[in-house]
Amino acid sequence: MKVTNMTDRKSQILYCGCSYTNIIPETMKQEVQSVLRKSGMDTIAVPDLCGMAARRDPELERIAASESLIIVACYPRAVQWLFYAANVSLPKTVKILNMRVQPIDQIKNILGIEKDEVESHNDTIYPNKKEGEWVPWFPVIDYERCKSCKQCASFCLFGTYEVLSDGKVVVSNPDHCKTNCPACARICPEAAIMFPKLEESPINGDEIKDEQETRALIKLNTELMLGNDVYAALAERRRKAKHRLLNLKKNAEAQAFRERQKYVENSQ
Repeated sequence: MKVTNMTDRKSQILYCGCSYTNIIPETMKQEVQSVLRKSGMDTIAVPDLCGMAARRDPELERIAASESLIIVACYPRAVQWLFYAANVSLPKTVKILNMRVQPIDQIKNILGIEKDEVESHNDTIYPNKKEGEWVPWFPVIDYERCKSCKQCASFCLFGTYEVLSDGKVVVSNPDHCKTNCPACARICPEAAIMFPKLEESPINGDEIKDEQETRALIKLNTELMLGNDVYAALAERRRKAKHRLLNLKKNAEAQAFRERQKYVENSQ
């Protein structure tokens, strides 16, 4: 697959390798990479779009500025709000191809690739999690649905969310989120929270096809996790979260003190 330099791009494809998960089979990734080599467009292959969004990679802004952009990744709703999380707006003309649900022949047709032009290749497969490496697992907010009720911020015990002065809820600490925990998304009253690496629809970014059914499931999840008195349960979780953060702060201060003492002793 041809990979361009990071400057002077006009028309291009962004391919996400969706690392750290097997939600897209490796065979599908190989077929797609083979197709992209035949597309005639410059291709940027990145290991993981979620990871780029979490660290607000400035390259995403340069990619979004392309005159003609096709993104080959996962659900369009998730991709759109991943870019937004990185403070980048996608152009209205962008095409987003979904390797999770679109068959390879459909992707070929969209890219204008004839079936007999595609050959089998042994492409590079992006690795799953390395030892000690952070998995880009974090909530992505759909602000077209979010009503700023702040329930997610009250529910989370890990300091992932922050409420800004204007009341807007943001994911300020994506790396604080507990890997493989989508609980906040399951109780979001507006179904506005996504985890792109999850299997479960519509939390994975899939379009919500039945609002009534989705809201009924959210209500059930909320009752199961928080009981009948939601506000009391959230208040208790806030208390626990505050206690946890205070303990973390105390431990950090104690560690810093021990390190200073050790430095002083070694310097004498």
